[in-house]
Amino acid sequence: MGLLDSLKKLFSTSKDVTAAKAAEIKEAAISKGADLKEATSAKADVLKEKTAQGFETAKEYSKDVAEKLDDVVDDVKAAAKETAGKAKEFGGNLLEKAEQAYEKFDDKASDLVDKLEEKIKGASDENMEAVSEPATDINETVVENMEETAKDVEVKAETEVKANIHQKPKGR
Repeated sequence: MGLLDSLKKLFSTSKDVTAAKAAEIKEAAISKGADLKEATSAKADVLKEKTAQGFETAKEYSKDVAEKLDDVVDDVKAAAKETAGKAKEFGGNLLEKAEQAYEKFDDKASDLVDKLEEKIKGASDENMEAVSEPATDINETVVENMEETAKDVEVKAETEVKANIHQKPKGR
């Protein structure tokens, strides 16, 4: 029986040691769990704060971008208004030049007609052919000059409009 008592004592001691170890492990797990809970809570608070700061930064950035866009829109509007004014002024100048060219053409045509009338009145039937040829040449020359003047005015108008459209807005 001594062996049986020793075995009982051994199992009883093993059971006590196991129970003590289990209690120790349980306490360590509870302690680690509490530490982990505190660390997690602290990290969550830090993350909340950083997230809130990130939202504020994003709001400020969005506000700055919106203000800059307003400035750009204002600049574009001003540039468009200025370009429209210049185009209107240029159109007026172009019209004035066209009217001047027309007046010159009209004057030359009137002079030509007057000269032709004089030559026709003074010339005989034989000279009629000789007079009409130079008149036709003069008329063709005047028409060619008018076409060249019109083309020059058109080129200048296109150049001025393109220059006004491609100007950079005067910025802030």
